Amino acid sequence: MPGRWRRVLGGVAAVHALTSYPIKGCAGVVVERAEVTLAGLAHERLFAIVGPDRMTVRQGEAPRPATVRGRSGPT
Repeated sequence: MPGRWRRVLGGVAAVHALTSYPIKGCAGVVVERAEVTLAGLAHERLFAIVGPDRMTVRQGEAPRPATVRGRSGPT
């Protein structure tokens, strides 16, 4: 972490677990590390399941996608 941010954030918070959601509405994947961009975690919610109306399907409407685990990164 650059010194500037260390001074700003120093001791304010600690990350004990990190879960990434590469596919919106699907199960998360616990990761040990992640790249943070200006938009948030890299590769976070790059994909989504959409219905016939082209709207994103949410877990409350269709719980089955929550059993799908996506992953990002090299294969």
